Amino acid sequence: MVSLKQLLHFNLEMMKKRFYASAIMGMALAAFGLSSCEDELQEASPAQNKQYASGYEEYSLATDMMIPETSLRSGFSNNRLWKDRNGFYYIPYKFIGIATEQEKKEFKIYLLEWMSYANLNFREVSEEEDAVVRVQFASPWDEDRGNWSYVGNYAEYITDQSKPTIHFQYFSPYLTLDRWRRPLLHEMGHMLGLQHEHLSPKCPYKYDKQKVYNWAAKSQGWSKEKTDSNIFITLSGVEYTAFDAKSIMLYSLPDSCYLPGSAKAEYNNMLSDIDKQMIRQKYPFNGTKRLFRCYITNLNGYTINKHFYTTSFEELYKYSDNRFVESSMGFILDHQEAGTKPLYRFFNSKTFDHFYTANYDEYKKLRETSQSYKYEGIVGYVFSSKQRGYNEVYRLYNGKTGEHFYTTSRDEVNRCEAKGFKYERIEFYVMNDYFK
Repeated sequence: MVSLKQLLHFNLEMMKKRFYASAIMGMALAAFGLSSCEDELQEASPAQNKQYASGYEEYSLATDMMIPETSLRSGFSNNRLWKDRNGFYYIPYKFIGIATEQEKKEFKIYLLEWMSYANLNFREVSEEEDAVVRVQFASPWDEDRGNWSYVGNYAEYITDQSKPTIHFQYFSPYLTLDRWRRPLLHEMGHMLGLQHEHLSPKCPYKYDKQKVYNWAAKSQGWSKEKTDSNIFITLSGVEYTAFDAKSIMLYSLPDSCYLPGSAKAEYNNMLSDIDKQMIRQKYPFNGTKRLFRCYITNLNGYTINKHFYTTSFEELYKYSDNRFVESSMGFILDHQEAGTKPLYRFFNSKTFDHFYTANYDEYKKLRETSQSYKYEGIVGYVFSSKQRGYNEVYRLYNGKTGEHFYTTSRDEVNRCEAKGFKYERIEFYVMNDYFK
């Protein structure tokens, strides 16, 4: 029987290890920086990991897709497409193991970015509930420190709730945003069904095979056959687009591995236009779009501290960045149908207040008489009445700050009223997208 004192001592020692590991990694990053060397960090044992003089570890590259086949594929695996569930693409997920609040936050941030282009819906459930997708971040003392993911709906066949279906290395809190963004977006691409871009038969890169073999054997521990299957052999049965040199699903080899005169893959850390188009095509919105909410603290040196609402992820980047995205409030339409009405948007540059109304008379009066609010256009079309699967969007106003606030949470309404906001009304309704 372990005593309470022993248990507390053990937890304290684990916290110390994590703190010291974070501090050491942070000092290493500060001292050496990070080069553009590929970091497709995946399932790898300590024996496979190589320590380099630059101060960070390079892990083996090509097993970051956990798939039943022995060889990797590029493009999109149509047989790994997530299926419609009761009218919604709804996938429960949970965090297993020890994940910090920052790691959970980063996962949700970049998952929401993918979801802005895919009509797929994820809902976080408790660790005690069953989840199709199980997310695990390695701790500093774990042997499995790689980044990998099962491809698409193959995760449904991994039924052991103690096993991750998508796994990430330990992320130091001192890492730059760029070093979070790349691996999280890349592995989530696999999770949605995307394969590696560099294995496309349309890939233009020309390799010096012997140098690739030498590099793969030395840095990755690969045999010639494994190198062939991971770099040189392309397979049929996967849908390809025109080759995308900017894809988040592409990773590069050292310059010495390319033949003279050949193009070389660049380090990509953003979703490309083709990434977005592909995922839209596979999970179409069919006339709907998400209404996002974010919180802007500063803009161009000015303190803002206001909420902002938009259907455009690019607009979120323009006004803040994706780290300030709070949630997807739900779906609205991009066209008018029976039972819907336009959602009008205005902007007050003095108070930095974006004002939204679905009331035509209010829109008309404000546009004709207001000197403070400038009309910006129609955001989309919202629902006029409550139906199954719809959520109310409540509107509040703070006379001191001049901010209009919108929420789908009745509890949030109560908290805001306690902070000086005045409840006005239910402004409109949105379709629940189950993204929490």
